[in-house]
Formats: sequence, C-alpha cells, structure tokens
Amino acid sequence: MWKLVPAGGPDPGEPYRLLTGVEYIVGRKNCAILVENDQSISRNHAVLTANFSVTNLVCY
Repeated sequence: MWKLVPAGGPDPGEPYRLLTGVEYIVGRKNCAILVENDQSISRNHAVLTANFSVTNLVCY
C-alpha cells in the first residue's frame, strides 16, 4: 500500500492510501482524490496507479 500525502497549506488533510493496481482519478469533482478550491485543476485532472510495492520509499 502507498500513501499520497497532501503538501502544504493551512489544512493539508489526511493522506490517501493507494492500493497496488487500482486507478485513482484526481480532480475537483466526483473523484477518488479531491483537490478542492483550486481552479487550475480540472474536474477529472489525472489518473494515478501504483503498479508495484516498495518498502521504505520516500519521494520529495
């Protein structure tokens, strides 16, 4: 399982837990991963898929 952690802001929110092999749609409306109050993000902006599991991986 992967964790997607929201960056910065006054209320960064909870991390999203991503399962391997599942597609998650990112966007402003009706999506698995919501990015609210940002007009630069489309309603359906991107698709994330974690394809493999790696332990102790940190990305910045």
